Amino acid sequence: DTLTKRQREVLSHAVRRGYYEPDSNVTLREMAEELGMARSTLGEHLQRVEQEIMGLVAEDLN
Repeated sequence: DTLTKRQREVLSHAVRRGYYEPDSNVTLREMAEELGMARSTLGEHLQRVEQEIMGLVAEDLN
């Protein structure tokens, strides 16, 4: 697997909550509370997830 179990959980939660929608009002703080983690930890998880996914997309484009 490319993503860890926790990264997949965090990504799934963010997508379910609409975090990636253009008009989203969902904050990292809200999601971090819901997931029982620090906002900074959630931010790190999402950054790593996004980096990994973008790397895969870039590879596919080449």
